[in-house]
Amino acid sequence: MKLVGDEMRKFEYVVDVFKGTCELNNFEGIKVPSIDEDGCVCKDIVSEAMAIETKDTSKIYFYGIQKGEEELFILGALADVKSTYSIVEMINMTVKFLMNLNVEEVTVEVNGKDSEFIQETLEVVNIPVSLGKEETTTFIVYVGEEEVAFGGLVGTLSDKVFMEMNYDAFADMVEYKYKQAPIDVYVAPTMEEVLDDAFIIGTDLRDAGLKVEVDYSLKQATSENVNASLLITFDKEDIAKYQVKLIDMGTKEIKTVMIDNLIEELAFI
Repeated sequence: MKLVGDEMRKFEYVVDVFKGTCELNNFEGIKVPSIDEDGCVCKDIVSEAMAIETKDTSKIYFYGIQKGEEELFILGALADVKSTYSIVEMINMTVKFLMNLNVEEVTVEVNGKDSEFIQETLEVVNIPVSLGKEETTTFIVYVGEEEVAFGGLVGTLSDKVFMEMNYDAFADMVEYKYKQAPIDVYVAPTMEEVLDDAFIIGTDLRDAGLKVEVDYSLKQATSENVNASLLITFDKEDIAKYQVKLIDMGTKEIKTVMIDNLIEELAFI
């Protein structure tokens, strides 16, 4: 699975939402090795996760590469079965994860002897559930008619419930548009003679904890080409007076501020 640019950003966003959803449900993240002792990509990431010693935790989540007909990126979770509610909780978490991604038309099919109980319990929280015909305890999560997650009981005593999702199965259903967060301060010197001063001012502001962009190209800074809350601009006459112009990009208010007072001034804006 090779992702670049915006697709990689979307992938990282999905993983962050998955981690957040799992941790909200008291699942602990573990790292599952994607490469086995022979240097091959693992064929069953759930089995690899089950083999890892997890100390006292009974609920874990994981993600990584799994080898199928091609390499797949799998997001998964595993929990001890303490009652049928353990299965209900796993399904509920999976659906909530998709809902947190704003994926719609999510439905669930459940199988096994406890399927009617699971159906009734999940429908209380408005998750539509249909009953399958399989005897083993499993569940399938659909978006529309597309299967996006699968799970059920595993272990020699069926003492664990698992869930796994193939990222590629639902990636196209996730709407995500990367938008860079606005920076705090944009430093825009107006002539080449003050570029060194721009570097020093930018460094001091970053050291003070501000997100700063310094423009060394001497382009004219406008609200259309500057994604920042504040603009600092100056020429050699300003630097000779040890001052800069501070512009609020929202109100367009312009202040002349002494460089020694700049960090203090920004703290009150």
